[in-house]
Amino acid sequence: VVNLAVNPAVPASITQPPVPRQVYVGGTATFTVTANGTAPITYQWKKGGANITGATSSTLIITNAGPGDAVLYSVGVTNVAGGTVSAGAALTLLTPTPGTYEAAVIASGPAAYWRLGESSGTTAFDYFGGHDAVYTNVTLGVPGYSASDPNTAVSFDPSNPNGLGSVTLADPSAFQFIGATPSFSLEAWVNFNDLTGVQRVFSYGGPGFHGVAFGINTATGLRFTTYGVQDYNLNLATPLVPNTWYHLAGVANGGAFYFYINGLPVGSVASIGPGISSPGAPFALGRNPLSTATEAVNGTIDEAAVYNRALTADEVKSHYSV
Repeated sequence: VVNLAVNPAVPASITQPPVPRQVYVGGTATFTVTANGTAPITYQWKKGGANITGATSSTLIITNAGPGDAVLYSVGVTNVAGGTVSAGAALTLLTPTPGTYEAAVIASGPAAYWRLGESSGTTAFDYFGGHDAVYTNVTLGVPGYSASDPNTAVSFDPSNPNGLGSVTLADPSAFQFIGATPSFSLEAWVNFNDLTGVQRVFSYGGPGFHGVAFGINTATGLRFTTYGVQDYNLNLATPLVPNTWYHLAGVANGGAFYFYINGLPVGSVASIGPGISSPGAPFALGRNPLSTATEAVNGTIDEAAVYNRALTADEVKSHYSV
C-alpha cells in the first residue's frame, strides 16, 4: 500500500493591492500588486473595469498620462485553484499652478521630480517620472525653501543614531548618466546646516567606483565626480553660507560639466577619462551610497529633479527666478 500526501493548491490572493497614484499631466504612473498562492500566478490589469490588452505582469506603467487615464485601475490574479480581483485604485492628474517653481520644472520635462513634501511614510513620490524613492533615517515635513509654498522638505542629520539618512532609488537605469559625453542635469534646493567636508546632494555610486555625483566641497567649492575617474572641483569666488537656501544645478553637456548657483553660472570643468559607467547600485539624495565614503549632507533638500538632457542657462535661471 502506498500512501500519497496531496498538497492542495492555494488560490491566488492579493497581499498588497495597488494604491491610488497622482501624476502630473504628461507624466508616468506606476501601479503594482503583490500576490500569493500556488505558482504560477497570472495577472490581468483593468482600466475602468475593462481588461487592458497586454497588461499581464505584476506592474502596470502608464506613460504620458492624460485626462482619459484618470480612472480606477484594478488587477485580477489567478492560478489553478482560483483567484480574485483587487479594488480599484484611482489615478489623479496634477496640474501645477502657473508661475510656480513646480510649473517651471514640469515644463522642462524632468526624468524624475521628487518634491520631498511627504509628511509621513517611507515613500518619496516622483509625480512625473514614476521613479519613487525610499526615505531612510530622515526627518520629513520640515519647512521648504519657499515661505509662500506649503510644500515641505526633508532634512538629513549625519549624527542620527539610527544611521545616515538618504532618499534612495533602487533602479536608476532610466537616467542617462552613462557614456563618454552624456547629457543630463541635476537640480535641487539645499540648505546646509554645516559646510564641512564633501557633501553629496546627488550620488550614483556603487561597487567598483562607477557612476556620478554632485554636491559641495566645503563652503568654498562645488564638486562633480565621475567615480573611478576623477573629482572635478570648482572653487567659488564667494563662499557658501550655512543656514541659507541655495538653488544648485549641475549640467553635463558636450564633455563638460556646468555649475549653477541661484540661477547663475559659476563655472565649468572639462570631463576627462573613459566616460561614466554604470555602478549597478542605487541612486541617492543626501549621501554617497558607498559605505566606504558616506559624504553625507548635513542640512535640508527640497524639490530635487533629474533631467535626461542638458538644461539651458535660461531654463536654470527661469527655475530659480519664479
